[in-house]
Amino acid sequence: MAKHLDDGHVTLMADALGRNENAEVTVYPHYPDVDGLENLIDAKYLDDGFTTAAQDEISWGTIGNLGYISTTSMEELSASGDEDDDIAAASAAMS
Repeated sequence: MAKHLDDGHVTLMADALGRNENAEVTVYPHYPDVDGLENLIDAKYLDDGFTTAAQDEISWGTIGNLGYISTTSMEELSASGDEDDDIAAASAAMS
């Protein structure tokens, strides 16, 4: 019913039927653009390159006296992909 939205942020759940599915149909189409942008920022702007954490989904560096943070995903931030592990990985990266 919700697949026409093609959005992984939309979830339909039917606990009694054992169903829990999101409405994502296609993979986010802009990952190559995001990767290209990060490569450009790393090569042309950052003082000492990126430091990465959380499965390389959270990166940071400096541009002069400015801090730059890039968060390319809000899930699968840990090797297990478990939500509690992802939260711990994000917290560690932000520390």
